[in-house]
Amino acid sequence: TIAEFLQKHDISVVSAESLLLISDPKVRFLLALLAYINQEDDPIAAAALRYYYGQIHEGHPPDHGVFTTSSHLEDKVVPPEIREKLRQKSVYECVEQAIALFPDLQTPNAYLTGILNVVLEFTASVDASIGGFLEWWGDEQHKRSIHATPNPHAVQIMTIHKSKGLEFPIVILPFADWAMAPSSRGIMWVQSDQAPYDQFPFLPVHPSTKLENSFFRDQY
Repeated sequence: TIAEFLQKHDISVVSAESLLLISDPKVRFLLALLAYINQEDDPIAAAALRYYYGQIHEGHPPDHGVFTTSSHLEDKVVPPEIREKLRQKSVYECVEQAIALFPDLQTPNAYLTGILNVVLEFTASVDASIGGFLEWWGDEQHKRSIHATPNPHAVQIMTIHKSKGLEFPIVILPFADWAMAPSSRGIMWVQSDQAPYDQFPFLPVHPSTKLENSFFRDQY
């Protein structure tokens, strides 16, 4: 993606998607761990646990070997006896202890703090079960984000629709590989205060270099 390319070149990026809690690999690992603890016989949950553990531990997505059930990597990541203890906890205690278990999760991180706050909010108002939280999170994951202080030097990524009216001094439009000159087969709507054209609020004309020698040259 554009965000990944910029970040790879040490350019700070801010976008609505990058602030979502679910965008952080450590949060994704924690959620994969919860899903696997909740349903250990689910091969997709086991594969997700292996994948995200490799991502946070090695610093890059692991190879396709994580999707083979014969590796039993999940038992090395979280031994069965540890999983059983975590399963007996409330979802908040489970997340809190999981963070303490993995050195990769112990570096201060706004996303981890954010997911802890979300879990605490859930347990206080709904229930404390892992399964209940995962079901609730399925509807909430694209709504919950961190509150970041704006970085004046960061590149903001947004859609053209969201950028309307913001009057940025510099705008980069990626993949703009279309012709910028208007097609002669198209229509331009022009105005003029010269007679007889001033009788009409707008006039349709075909874009052409002939307009350079007309009353409409400035609009062309």
